[in-house]
Amino acid sequence: MNDDVLSAVVSYLDSASARQLSYTAHEIHAIAQGHALRSVEFHSIENAVKFFVYMLDEVPHRLRALHELYLRCEVFTTFTGSYPERPHPKAFYADGVSLLTHLLREAVNLRVLVMASAEAWMKYEPDMVSALARMRALKEVDFGSTGLHTSDFLHKMQSAPRKLLLCAPRFDPNFLPRRLVFDTHLSFSTVEVLSMTDHLSHHFPGPDRLAQTFPNVKAFSIFRKQPRHNPESPKVTWPRLERIHGTVGSLQGWTTGTPVHLLDLFGFLSCSQRGSLRTVRDTIFATPLPPCTAADSVVACFQPVALILRLELPKEPEHVEQSLIKSSPRWLPIRGG
Repeated sequence: MNDDVLSAVVSYLDSASARQLSYTAHEIHAIAQGHALRSVEFHSIENAVKFFVYMLDEVPHRLRALHELYLRCEVFTTFTGSYPERPHPKAFYADGVSLLTHLLREAVNLRVLVMASAEAWMKYEPDMVSALARMRALKEVDFGSTGLHTSDFLHKMQSAPRKLLLCAPRFDPNFLPRRLVFDTHLSFSTVEVLSMTDHLSHHFPGPDRLAQTFPNVKAFSIFRKQPRHNPESPKVTWPRLERIHGTVGSLQGWTTGTPVHLLDLFGFLSCSQRGSLRTVRDTIFATPLPPCTAADSVVACFQPVALILRLELPKEPEHVEQSLIKSSPRWLPIRGG
């Protein structure tokens, strides 16, 4: 087979398979290795740094072929309060981040970027913010442990991503530089898939601001450790919203006039429930459980065509199911109305 045929065959392989194929024969090593380097994933900071050095020093011509970069490794800084000591000296992280910044400047065709410790990477090297902002091909951005530098990047970003996933830090909020803030003029019209994981319950803006910033979202996923305390129910206008995935507590209190195709609820029936839904007294005296008004209100708000429940339900969930069915006008045929 000539190189064109080999390239066509290898193009059907994923990166891991292409990497294995590159070790089988010298004739296909270069072609298979080149395909393998289109998408790379790291769970170790040591291996990630070795990859940066390899790409920059040995095969810089392949940087334009790098399409997907998954950095799932932890990067430690002074504000990661859960880890009082770094596994490596500060200089190790600083050098690694400097290499990554250089790599990002050259990987102009990068489409998917996942950084589990995004804020930490950018805290070591502020120039990374400008390097990320100048990238134009990003279609999927997945940042964990977001903060001040992440907010700065989003305000300057020149890419038009379709998918944006943001996660708040898991550690003590006293160590946070600042929560994520979106200016009123900021708008990401290309984002269709949006995910917000808020372990701190106050790290991201409210749903009304999110709807203004991301007006064309079709799929939305949200998790908050505790619901936001808002005396007024936020009016959320998301005309193209089709699918919602989240906890009852995260979605409780919303008001919207946009029905959705799918509502996927997980966790507890309400934000006040933890652990067992029946106490010993309830079991002995057969006290009925209180109505699941929180879940009812969420279903009534979004009026889904399809409902997926992954909730901690009582042993006799029939009354819960009936209550949820009654809460949506779209399900009149189901309840015989």
